[in-house]
Amino acid sequence: MGLTPLPEIASYFELWFSTIDLTTLADGSNIPQINHKDIRRLQVPLPPSPERESIVDEVNRRLTVIAKVEAIVDANLVRVKALRQSILQKAFSGQL
Repeated sequence: MGLTPLPEIASYFELWFSTIDLTTLADGSNIPQINHKDIRRLQVPLPPSPERESIVDEVNRRLTVIAKVEAIVDANLVRVKALRQSILQKAFSGQL
């Protein structure tokens, strides 16, 4: 099954839909599935166009900030690991 939102709400809908925990919609069978009846009952809050655009812009801005912070954290974790190894090496060689 696929969902195709109208182009003017596609970005907003994609962000909103990513907040849904699909496991809560799946049936309890051995092969979980989501049917049309499960999706039909979802109520998508649809603000006016300017507000939707503002929401999408703000969420995208914040996701960009998060990605940058994650990159900084990852780089610092690599540095910490290297520093730890350097300290251990110096400690065991008597250089501390």
